[in-house]
Amino acid sequence: MGDPYAVDASSLRTNLPAAVEDERLAVPVIDIAALAPGAPAADRQRVIEQLRFACRDVGFFYCAGHGVPQQLLDALFSTTLDFLAKPTEYKQRIAMSNSRVFRGWFALGGELTSYRADWKEGIYFGEDLADNHPDVLAKKPMHGANQWPDVQDFPEYKQTVTTYMSVMTELGHTIMEGIAESLGLAPDFFRKAFTANPFTPFRLFHYPADPVAKHENGEERWGVGVHRDYGCLTVLSSPNIIGLEIELKTGEWVKARQIPGTFVVNIGDMLEVWTKGVVRAAPHRVKNVSNVNRITAPFFFDPNFDCMINPLDITFSDDGKTATAVTAKDTDLSSLTTNPSIRSLTFPLRYGDYILKKVQNNFPELEQMSLK
Repeated sequence: MGDPYAVDASSLRTNLPAAVEDERLAVPVIDIAALAPGAPAADRQRVIEQLRFACRDVGFFYCAGHGVPQQLLDALFSTTLDFLAKPTEYKQRIAMSNSRVFRGWFALGGELTSYRADWKEGIYFGEDLADNHPDVLAKKPMHGANQWPDVQDFPEYKQTVTTYMSVMTELGHTIMEGIAESLGLAPDFFRKAFTANPFTPFRLFHYPADPVAKHENGEERWGVGVHRDYGCLTVLSSPNIIGLEIELKTGEWVKARQIPGTFVVNIGDMLEVWTKGVVRAAPHRVKNVSNVNRITAPFFFDPNFDCMINPLDITFSDDGKTATAVTAKDTDLSSLTTNPSIRSLTFPLRYGDYILKKVQNNFPELEQMSLK
């Protein structure tokens, strides 16, 4: 079968159609405020139904009513832009090549998607662990300390990033509760089984202004090539969403809309695995054809790193209102999904092994360092 974690060559599609404006509003806006405790039952049920449609038929939605303070977002983006405006020599002080756990800054073109360089630079963060933490002492991959800019130049940055990650983790739990209910499961189903201690990579990307978005040889230049995300959810915040493009079930590509006060949320591979293709991890890409420098903050809410992943058989009760989920006896997904990342996987698999190989493919020059 070969390496099931490698990039599937069938995903390297060429001559894909250009994206169009989402005039039909194919990607829905969902106000999740009604998922909070004490909200009227009818309002909560309406949100659950909207999530059911978004997760099964689209794979993306705009998240309103999330309650994340605008001041926190402003501080995150303004300080990140200040750091990224520094000379390369300054940013190299926290280069990812200094880290064995994929933390720190990488230069423009330093990350690959499907073997091709992305036209972006960025910073990788994660749960910030001390040197004496058991996972660090055990040299668990992707577990360790973050790299931070000089505290004299950026005195509040560590606190801002740490606070943001904490807030987004709770938001991830809330959205996952709604998705569980949309599948007929108990709200805490995923938290009890798979996400009690979620793995939460956090990245900040800068896409430079690129009015032409073509290489010298005439090929299109992508901020990020076509891909799906790896875990449960991605929650994307950005002051300018321009450039994100989403593939619908029909094969049509649409441009993400700029909707103030919302995050863009999309489903990852593991939710598609658990539901045996019922929930959709949608392909997407980024092309910053504009005169605007674009910054984004994708937060990844993933299963526990050591979580063992198996497809689930979800069976509804006679009245269709509730469901139970058990490990599937038949775990062959090849006929249930077109997602090349998961069709050939062999189960059970540890989530940490899955994401580690994916990130190693993105940074092949750092692969051996990450194993030391």
